[in-house]
Amino acid sequence: MDTEIVCMVCNKTTKQLTPAHLRTHGMTMAQYKERFPDAPILSEAARAKLSVERKGKARDPQIIAKMHAGRDAAPTRSGYTQSDETKRKIADKARGRTLSAEHRDKIAAAGRGKSHSEETKQKMRENHWMKKRSLTDNLPKPTIKVSQPQVVRPTARVDSPRTPVDIKPYLTEYSLTCWCIKSLRGDDLKYNRKVKSLPLPFRPDVSIESEKIVIEYDGHHHYQNPAVILGDIERDAAYASFGFRTIRVPFFLQLSNTTIAYWFDGLIKPGYDRIKQTYPHGFIDETAYLPASFCELGVRKFKVEFERLPKHIREDILLSIANKIGSGDPLLVLPPSLLKSFGW
Repeated sequence: MDTEIVCMVCNKTTKQLTPAHLRTHGMTMAQYKERFPDAPILSEAARAKLSVERKGKARDPQIIAKMHAGRDAAPTRSGYTQSDETKRKIADKARGRTLSAEHRDKIAAAGRGKSHSEETKQKMRENHWMKKRSLTDNLPKPTIKVSQPQVVRPTARVDSPRTPVDIKPYLTEYSLTCWCIKSLRGDDLKYNRKVKSLPLPFRPDVSIESEKIVIEYDGHHHYQNPAVILGDIERDAAYASFGFRTIRVPFFLQLSNTTIAYWFDGLIKPGYDRIKQTYPHGFIDETAYLPASFCELGVRKFKVEFERLPKHIREDILLSIANKIGSGDPLLVLPPSLLKSFGW
């Protein structure tokens, strides 16, 4: 059971998304649900706790006793209870039954067999149509605007296959998903949905069932939380048992011509294999989570991924780490095991 969820805007982990947190992104809860319709608002642990609390309140014996006491007796003053006849009279009066049975029979017999005269019927018809006409006359008359045909001129779009895609900000799960939907081939490409052909409960970020590919964005919590890392290993093994390959995109890397060829070789649509990278690889952002905050499993995972990367990407990452260290304490940026590996 997941104890935390991830905000799709800032990748912050929390037990529950609140309106106060969404206001920091300039969004309301309705806008967040519209933008991320499948993103959870409550973690599974918080939802289970809330469900238990609600069930406990509904089954509280004191509350049930008060409810039964209110139905069985309606005390008007201390030590006094209404009789059944008084209760029936009060209930009949509340339902509008103020007439006796004899009185109702007389009214029904007097009106039985009678009908309106033709003159009265004609007056009723005229009044009906006059009222209907007065209502329609007050309505605003519809105006039909004839718009002039506009000449649509072809313009170069950012997502056109003729021009390279320019990804300016730091790569996030949302921007990665948008790029995959736009640039990867596969009519059965889905995001944040279960793979129908597999009996697995997981919902990958992006999946292409025909290609047997699963794409996951690894945020900082995939390097800091041992439970999340072990869960990722179990997921990858489960997908591999059915012949699926898992592509994991770390948060400290960007989409570039080299990385898309490294991760998505053979999956990109023709003309979408060019990216104008304006944001470098590594730990560039001021609020970026540094390797010093990684757990032991996260450090091992980072080291394995780092060694598999192309040489110039490894150099960019090392340069970002060197800039972070500057003249300060290296232990604030790298753990001791990585300091020895990188020669600091």
